[in-house]
Amino acid sequence: MVSRRGFTLVELLVTFAIAGILIASSVPGFVRSMRIYRDAQGREQIIQHLRAARQLAITRHCPVIVRFGDGVATTSVDNYTIHEDTNGDRIAQSTERQVLRTLPQGVLLGQIALAPVDSLIFDINGTLWPGSSGGQLVLATRGGPDTLVVTPVGMVYHP
Repeated sequence: MVSRRGFTLVELLVTFAIAGILIASSVPGFVRSMRIYRDAQGREQIIQHLRAARQLAITRHCPVIVRFGDGVATTSVDNYTIHEDTNGDRIAQSTERQVLRTLPQGVLLGQIALAPVDSLIFDINGTLWPGSSGGQLVLATRGGPDTLVVTPVGMVYHP
């Protein structure tokens, strides 16, 4: 009587084939989940930074300017600058704090519809600068457009 231990080559191949099929069928769902997560992360990043800029204007008693992109382009923008305008001249000085923020890879601001065109200026009371009407920031994500609204009173929300 011969004692056999282990698996035959055919049994191992069948096991690996089944495992491969299961893994291959789960990859598209995983990729879709990661895309949804990244899109939500980009949206929440912008919301949190705009709310923080508004709060910074109130607590520091100076205007805070959030400028999207390079000041020229209003589509396909992947970064924005938060500037504490301590002297109120709307020009970044070397003595004023300025922070560049970049959106997660693959997330872009597809359209910036603000007044003024590319900036939000929070006044010392947290509202937008007089004459500013807020507007919309539309994120161009692979899951489709995602809109953020900024009201004249400085509130940011996702409808």
